[in-house]
Amino acid sequence: MTAEKERQPLRTTFSLGTCGMLWWCGFDQLSLDFSPYNYSAVEQELGLFRQDRTPKPVLIEFRNFTNFLGKLPFKTLPPRKTEAVCILTEGQDNWAVAYNTFILAKQAGFDIQFQKAEQELKESKVYLMPSVKGLDAIFKDSWYKILDRVREGATLYLSLDFVYMPTLTTPLGFEIRSNIQRRGH
Repeated sequence: MTAEKERQPLRTTFSLGTCGMLWWCGFDQLSLDFSPYNYSAVEQELGLFRQDRTPKPVLIEFRNFTNFLGKLPFKTLPPRKTEAVCILTEGQDNWAVAYNTFILAKQAGFDIQFQKAEQELKESKVYLMPSVKGLDAIFKDSWYKILDRVREGATLYLSLDFVYMPTLTTPLGFEIRSNIQRRGH
């Protein structure tokens, strides 16, 4: 990995207002001979240090970036300008949904912020609810607050993945008469 590739996630994290970065593991795990390391070959070289305890270039970039941040005349950047709020619901794979929504929003040329469905609804002109899934995806009062914002002029993007939600008829203009989970591809 080049130094530039190691720097980019740090820059991105800082630019998004994230206050830290979590690394997967401290040390490479190739020489460990107990479970799960003796049977799992996945990701055993993701440490910040090699087996001989010498630092990898990424750790040096962490230090360099920390020094860079310390020299800035400010501690944080101004708040990001976001055009939409992505609402993550229960029953879905939040990490996968958030990651893919973030990437698609960037490709479409806008920036988003995230919230869980049960949190106080953030003010926005656009709400995204991708891949809503399950029987208990969102509390009724949270759903009604979103619908109130839509009635006030906000836009709602909603995609469903085998979900039951009350009152879909009013905002979407259709009624679900039956709901059967797909078997197979």
